[in-house]
Amino acid sequence: MMVHPGALGGALLVTATLLAWPPQGRSALPSSPVPGTGATERRPGRRAATDGDAGLPAPIVLELMCAALEAGLPTGSALRAALAVAGSEFDGHALLAAAPGRRTAAATPQWAPLARALDLADRTGASAAVLLRSAAADERARRRAAVRLSSGRLGVRLVLPLGLTVLPAFVLLGVAPVVLGLADQVLSSP
Repeated sequence: MMVHPGALGGALLVTATLLAWPPQGRSALPSSPVPGTGATERRPGRRAATDGDAGLPAPIVLELMCAALEAGLPTGSALRAALAVAGSEFDGHALLAAAPGRRTAAATPQWAPLARALDLADRTGASAAVLLRSAAADERARRRAAVRLSSGRLGVRLVLPLGLTVLPAFVLLGVAPVVLGLADQVLSSP
């Protein structure tokens, strides 16, 4: 039984791809602590949050807090509302307990833009909503840059698997028949 070189190349490509990207360990269902048991429960229909990952991305939470401030809520109430939708993985107690103007020191790196915008508004008297909207735009730009960098790395990571599959297929399908044909002609000529 003869194996088609294209099928062999495809199998090699799939194998190389699977070896190049280990699983990320993300689950389709989120886990949340079950009170008093130390165990976690699964809630269907929602994405799982991982380390450093809130229920909602930071730019969306910044925009929600901005909307709450524009609706007339005071800063503390808007912060509580934003923290309520941010997800259970975000520990906002430090931000809520921090004195106005000192939130940046209490913030985790993921939520530093929120704390910096609120501290700047406290120090300067500028509109917190405008600063939060600007912080959300900056965070989106940072995330876009990270995606571009990741896609560039993907191109580099694909070179080896593609080289290992395409080059042998080219040699087997393109070069080998020509060489065999020439060898046959050379050996059969008088």
